[in-house]
Amino acid sequence: MKWVQEFLEYVGRMTIFDHIWSRLPPFPGFTRPNKAYRSVTQWQGKEMRNLLWILLGVFTAALSRTTDADPIAPRHKPLCHKAILCVRYITEYILIS
Repeated sequence: MKWVQEFLEYVGRMTIFDHIWSRLPPFPGFTRPNKAYRSVTQWQGKEMRNLLWILLGVFTAALSRTTDADPIAPRHKPLCHKAILCVRYITEYILIS
């Protein structure tokens, strides 16, 4: 999952991602993360499952947020679309397998 962090830093959205990540509400079957995404050094069982359930939504929200963030550079927009699809396919594959 290191590439997710590197991509968000590249497009300047890591802070927004962490902001959304840390404010997720708890719901049945989901344990709210108690650390920022950047501060998790090792993902294990339950943590990885929780990550996969929410990663696509938080990632997409961070990339599409416009109210309190600078707009994404036009040259990065196609990369963002491809990255969202990549996160989608990876999370689906891992959750199915």
